[in-house]
Order: sequence, then structure tokens, then C-alpha cells
Amino acid sequence: MKHYSLEDVLDLADSDSTITDIQINGNIKYITVSNNIPINPICPLCGSRLHSKGRFSRHPNNQILQDGYSVDLTVIGRRWKCSNPKCAYTATDQFDFLEKRKRTSKIVVFQILIAFKDINLSCSQIAQRFHVSDTYVHQLFMCYIDLPRKKLTEFICIDEAYLNLDPYFKYALVIMDFLSGDILDIIQSRRQ
Repeated sequence: MKHYSLEDVLDLADSDSTITDIQINGNIKYITVSNNIPINPICPLCGSRLHSKGRFSRHPNNQILQDGYSVDLTVIGRRWKCSNPKCAYTATDQFDFLEKRKRTSKIVVFQILIAFKDINLSCSQIAQRFHVSDTYVHQLFMCYIDLPRKKLTEFICIDEAYLNLDPYFKYALVIMDFLSGDILDIIQSRRQ
């Protein structure tokens, strides 16, 4: 069987992984990625040899969209344990394109951020498209996108609005231009 690199198929740089299987069914690509087995794995703590305790597979929740296809990804790795009985070191294979302790790929983060370019989509619509929660989509937006604030005008109005987006901050502070009626800023909490 021919082995494909991740860079060729998904445009990801991960030299420790190889695509071992690709199947296309309609507009869905089923891709299996396996971590390469090291030639002589050594324990980083004591220098003894690591032994494989078996394979595991992960199936990220999110489908990756690529060239009109939905990519259904399955990753296969190994669990490792130190052969030295005095050393308790254990490890599992990591994949560079998957976020640690999450079931989402880093590609989905970029796809969500690109989806925000469409001003007609709401957070909940983007969340439904990528099969994540709307809270996760909102947190990504707040984490990666920095919108410059408008300058304060000569006359401003300040009021609070009940939004109930957060249990701690139910009222947001709205700053508006008195003359034009344009909203200059909305601050998460009226306490600020």
C-alpha cells in the first residue's frame, strides 16, 4: 500500500505521522493517520527501553472541509511504558494537528475563524456547521480576533442592556454616540 504524507493530502506538517488509508465515499474522504513507530524508543527519565502497550485510535469530532469533501479523520497511535520496573514513565503518541485533551483538530479552528468573514452567519450557525458548541465558537472569536475600538466622540450616551450571556455579567455596558446614534462599544460588564 502506498503511504501518503500529511503535507500532501491535508497540507499539514507532521513528520511523525503517515496517512495509511484513504477511502472516498460520495463527498466524504475517510482518512486514517498512523503515528510512525520509533526505531529504538528510549525513556526520557531513566534511559531504559520503552515497550508498546498496544494501539489506540481516536476519532476527532469535527469533520474537516477540503475541496468540496468532508474529511472524516481517524488517528491511530500507541501507548508506551518504560521497561524499568523502578521507573513509572508512561506516554501516548501525540499528533501535532490535534489539540491536546480535546477532540478537535487545529484545522477546524482555522475554518471557524474563516467562517466569521461571512457577516451574515451567527455563532450558533457556525457552531452547527462544524459540530461544536456556540460557546466554543464565541471563545475562539474572542481569543483570536482583536477588533480595534472606535474613538470616543464629543458627546456619548452610556446605558446598560440586559443580555444574560454569562451568569456573572448579565448586564452589558453600551456606549453610543449621542449625535449620530452609532454604537461605539459594548463592554461585557457594567461593572467595568
